[in-house]
Amino acid sequence: MKKYIIVFIICSLCVVNTYGQKWFNGKEMQKFSSISISTDPNENFKSSRKNIAIEYERSYEKYYARIEARYVDHSEYSYTDVSLGAGIHFSFFKHKRDAFYLGIRAGAIYRKSNIYETVGIEAGINWRLGKKMIIGVRTTVDNRTDMKLWNAPSKFVNSNYIKLGIVL
Repeated sequence: MKKYIIVFIICSLCVVNTYGQKWFNGKEMQKFSSISISTDPNENFKSSRKNIAIEYERSYEKYYARIEARYVDHSEYSYTDVSLGAGIHFSFFKHKRDAFYLGIRAGAIYRKSNIYETVGIEAGINWRLGKKMIIGVRTTVDNRTDMKLWNAPSKFVNSNYIKLGIVL
């Protein structure tokens, strides 16, 4: 299963890159990179659990790709996950300071010396504040297989994040 996830991630990123090169050439390409810190406020404030991530996103006019590393510290267990996401990226307004996106994501969860796969979808919006700041919100639905640790079936988990970052 892990091999299929890795192949899926690589193929998704290749397709996004191919379409991006086909849609844009040279001067028409409007791209930017950002690095952000994100958190799940529900996890942090309601249950006093630590949930923080750092992510790098590369955005173009019509698509995006990103990588995220997240650390979650629960009272009974902690885990780290790394995920890749890619999808379409669009704006409704002329000033293009907002960016709506919808995409797929896949990754790996490292928990108690074992690696488990996860795959899902994501949607969100980013706002550029000036030339160097970015804020955003995102929701994800992931099929997590790390429940195997407790002999339970995999389950779908919804998470909501807020982020603050800088444009590179």
